[in-house]
Amino acid sequence: MGTAFHFPGKWTKREERVAFLFLIGGKVARFTQEELKQIYNTDIFSVAVSLGFEFGTKDSSWTKVKDHGGLYINNSGKGFYCHSRGFGGNVVDFVKEFGGARTFSEAANIILGERDSVRNADLDFSKLLAKKIPDNERVFEKPDIDTENGKRVFAYLIKTRKIDAEIVTECFKRKIIFAARSEVNGKTFTYAAFAGYDPKGEMRHCFLRSVYTNSSFKQDCIGSDKNYPFKILGSSNKVYVFEAAIDAVSHASMSKAKGQNWREDTRMALAGTSNKALETFLKENNRIKEIVFCLDNDMELEGSGEWNIGQTAARKYAKEYKALGYKTYIQKPFCKDFNEDLTEGMSLSDEAEYAAGDELGCDLEQEDSFELEM
Repeated sequence: MGTAFHFPGKWTKREERVAFLFLIGGKVARFTQEELKQIYNTDIFSVAVSLGFEFGTKDSSWTKVKDHGGLYINNSGKGFYCHSRGFGGNVVDFVKEFGGARTFSEAANIILGERDSVRNADLDFSKLLAKKIPDNERVFEKPDIDTENGKRVFAYLIKTRKIDAEIVTECFKRKIIFAARSEVNGKTFTYAAFAGYDPKGEMRHCFLRSVYTNSSFKQDCIGSDKNYPFKILGSSNKVYVFEAAIDAVSHASMSKAKGQNWREDTRMALAGTSNKALETFLKENNRIKEIVFCLDNDMELEGSGEWNIGQTAARKYAKEYKALGYKTYIQKPFCKDFNEDLTEGMSLSDEAEYAAGDELGCDLEQEDSFELEM
């Protein structure tokens, strides 16, 4: 993939001293030099397994993580890169980005705890690739509702994310958005929670996003079923498909701004680029005849050799579902995603009906050679 990282391996005395004194923001570390070595020598695969991640295809250098929009772990176990987020790093960065840790200390304690329960030497890489927890064995952990900070989440969505207030209010009424909370080391944190339900009305998926301006924390709740992520149900025969819930509500806001009836059509999130949720939705809603793919516009990273993963997926799915008899379209954000378009004050782009590769500016041969995890 061409992305270069530097990871601690053999440490010089000077590096050990720097790590010991300055690794956590210039403060004296609460970890010994030996513990710091253990932390950075921990295999990311072992941490990923403990967090419930599953692995897919691999090449000579990288292994793809299933259902996480371009997330790859280096086969050395010492680095990762997520193309949809434009971010990568070492094991500490991985735990902060995907494991719920907010500080170096929290990440370090999680990593040291995993070392106690999973020894790197015991890992069989071929077994990791085959590891899959059946959906009926996953235990979904619903988040705790924050009854005191609903207004804070509301303000975050309409002021920071620029979502239309009427749409946020309706989502709160439907309980597909609400305020959630957690306690970590005696501190309480508030999140915007985006929930997905099955046809029986049971919550099966929930995605948490921090409402704090200095935090980029976001992740699925443990045990979330990717068959049922966030949806704003409509009554028409058209569904708009996004990677993330925030883009679905952003698109609804932009639709309303154009004078369109935002309540008419269904908008759903895939919680990544896998089409698992769309497959489930179509099986349970045979009225759907039109699908508009509104996936991210992931700019190609310089020197990475990676394609635009979101739009590659959109073209792949548009082609596949057209062959199944659906009328398919692609609506591409001008920026990375529709929330970024909304916050930048842009209007909706036109929906381009899927016809042929050249008309959508894509190379079908290249598209067909790209494998997406289902």
